[in-house]
Amino acid sequence: IARMVSEKTGVKILSTTNPNYKGTQLDGFQNVVNRYVTDLMERPQEIRKGSVNLLGVLPGEHNWRNDLKEFHRILQALGLTVHCTLVGDKTSVREILEAPQAEVNCLVYPEAGLSTARLMEERFGTPYLETQFPPIGIDSSREWILKIAEFFGRRERAESFLEGEMEAMGRALSRLEEGQIFNLQFLFGKTYALEAMPFVIPAVVKFLREDLNMSPTTLAFQEYHEVSHARLARVLRENELSPEIQTDGDHKAFLESVKGEYARDGRYPDSRPSLVIGSTLDSLIFAFEGIRLPVLKLSYPVLDEAIITDNPFVGLRGVVTLVERVHNLIHQKYWYTGQAFGNHPDPYAVAKSLTARSRMAAKAQATPG
Repeated sequence: IARMVSEKTGVKILSTTNPNYKGTQLDGFQNVVNRYVTDLMERPQEIRKGSVNLLGVLPGEHNWRNDLKEFHRILQALGLTVHCTLVGDKTSVREILEAPQAEVNCLVYPEAGLSTARLMEERFGTPYLETQFPPIGIDSSREWILKIAEFFGRRERAESFLEGEMEAMGRALSRLEEGQIFNLQFLFGKTYALEAMPFVIPAVVKFLREDLNMSPTTLAFQEYHEVSHARLARVLRENELSPEIQTDGDHKAFLESVKGEYARDGRYPDSRPSLVIGSTLDSLIFAFEGIRLPVLKLSYPVLDEAIITDNPFVGLRGVVTLVERVHNLIHQKYWYTGQAFGNHPDPYAVAKSLTARSRMAAKAQATPG
């Protein structure tokens, strides 16, 4: 149909085949973006110096718009410009057409952008920069920034920028010592369970271990990804961590593991895990079942939280954002002010009741007399 309409109207129409029984969400995302490369992008007539494309940006991830703004801010501080984002909500067709004019492709989430980067290198000769992890946490953020700076010969400028970022981060984190009963060190040794997309997990585990000395009890992939699994295995080995790992995307199995750990430990509020990193669904189910576990919303779907501030999760500013959220959620638990439970109606039961009432009303209207 797309081909017929395209021939009839003269309008280029791109189509992809992405059935949900064939591959993963990540496969579907890459199929679409790679079609931009093969069927839409134009061979460059010029290369725009000091420009980069951002690849592996996933608009479905929570707080992605703030992260994208932070990437722009960081690159601008290095004297660079973002030529095209593959993809973002403001990416234009013209930007996609001219994407090969960028001097280099920078991968945000390497697993999500690598196939597109390789395809653009093959078709247009565009080089790409890949790091092991996205810029989440201190070490990974430094590596990401310095790798880009070195490509453009701006290492000294990047070091100066990072020095200022570290000072600002230190000032922000020191505020936990001002008027707070529990300081930053109180988080050290706390535990968490995490369910997320595969490319997020290794970076988050690395950050929480290296920067906050927190350990995972359960790690669950929302869908399996071999490269992410291998990266996670390396992070766990290097940091001597041995959590339960679930790779089959079974949400129920993740919840059962968390509830089992919580019940075995039984020392509220010190019970394990101290925190769950997941989605609105996790928070909802724990509330229904009377399990008082704070949930840091990081994973799709997030339905009960709006973000209207400019606080990113990536870069050194992102360290401050995440530390603040982890600190506040864990301390809600220690003050017994966290998640309420026991008074929430089951939404499925409510829906069933309303449906039954609707049917009864319809039946009564249809019955003579």
